[in-house]
Amino acid sequence: MRDIKKVVITGSERAKIKEEFIKRGYQYDFIIKNSYEVNEEDLSNSDLFIGFTPPVNASLKKVPWVHSSGAGVDKFFVQETIAKDAIFTRVRGNFGNKIAEYVLSFILRENYHHQIFEKNGKMGKWDTIMPKFLKNQRALIFGCGNIGQKIAENLNFLELKCDGVASRKREIKPFEEVFTFAEIEKKESLANYDFIILILPLTVNTKHIITPQILEKMKSTVLINAGRGELLKEEDLLEAIQNKNIKKAYLDVFKIEPLAEDSKLWNKEEIFVTPHVAAMSEPYEVVDSFEECLKCLEENKRSSLFVDIERGY
Repeated sequence: MRDIKKVVITGSERAKIKEEFIKRGYQYDFIIKNSYEVNEEDLSNSDLFIGFTPPVNASLKKVPWVHSSGAGVDKFFVQETIAKDAIFTRVRGNFGNKIAEYVLSFILRENYHHQIFEKNGKMGKWDTIMPKFLKNQRALIFGCGNIGQKIAENLNFLELKCDGVASRKREIKPFEEVFTFAEIEKKESLANYDFIILILPLTVNTKHIITPQILEKMKSTVLINAGRGELLKEEDLLEAIQNKNIKKAYLDVFKIEPLAEDSKLWNKEEIFVTPHVAAMSEPYEVVDSFEECLKCLEENKRSSLFVDIERGY
C-alpha cells in the first residue's frame, strides 16, 4: 500500500469524509479544516490533500497527491496550484442522476407555481392557477455527455422534449436533435424553448459560450445553470433578464465562489441562487474513488479518474 500518513481534508463534508476513512480502517493523521483555514504548515509533509477547491491561503505545490472531491477540476487550474509531477485525481459519482433531479425540481417549481402558492399561503389567499404541463414544453440542453443524456432521459420520460447542443453534429439518444454551437449562433430564435439548461464543463472553448447574441434569441425562458459560472457573463445575464429574454434564472455555479455578499445576483426576484449543491459528492463516493486510484497506483495503472495536469482534464 502507498505510504500515506498525513491527510488534509477540506470542504463542507470534510468531517464525514474523515469518518468514512476511519470506518474503513484507515489510520491516517487527519487535518480537518475549511479551505480558508488551511495554512502552509498544515500542508508541509502532507501526503494527500482532499478538497473541492484549492486552499485559499496555501499552495499545494509540495503535496504529492491531490484528490478533488468533485468531478470538476477547473478551480485547481485558475492558478498553478499543483506541482506538474503531482498525482491529481478526482471523484466518480452518480452526478447524472443528481443533476437531473436538481434540474427537474426547478422545472416543476416553475410549472406548478410553487413560489406563488407559498406567498399566497402566508396571506391566507386561495387563488387557483393552472399548472403548465411538461408534455407541451421543450428544453435545450447545452452539453450532451453522460449528464446531459441523463437529464434528457428523465425529462423525456415525463414527455418533455429535449434538444441538445454539442461541439459536433451527431445523433445522440435521447435528444430529438443535436445542434452544434455554430448552428445555435445562426438560429434566428430560441423562443420555442421553455427551458435552457447549461451543464457544460469550463474549458477554453466553453468560457462565455452563452453570448449576448444567444441570450437575445430567447423569450421569457427559464435558464438553469448547473455547469460552470463562466459559461456566461453575469452582466449579460442581468441584461437578458431586464430585456425579458430570461424570465427566471436558477444558478448553482458562479465565477467566484462563495458568491460575494454584494453581488447583484442576490435579492433579485428573477434569480434563484443555490450554493453549488446540484451534484455534491457523498463521503462514500470520495473514499470509493480514492481507493480506486490507490489500487491503480499500487498496480502502476491509470484510470479515467486521473487528471492530466498539462491538459487540464
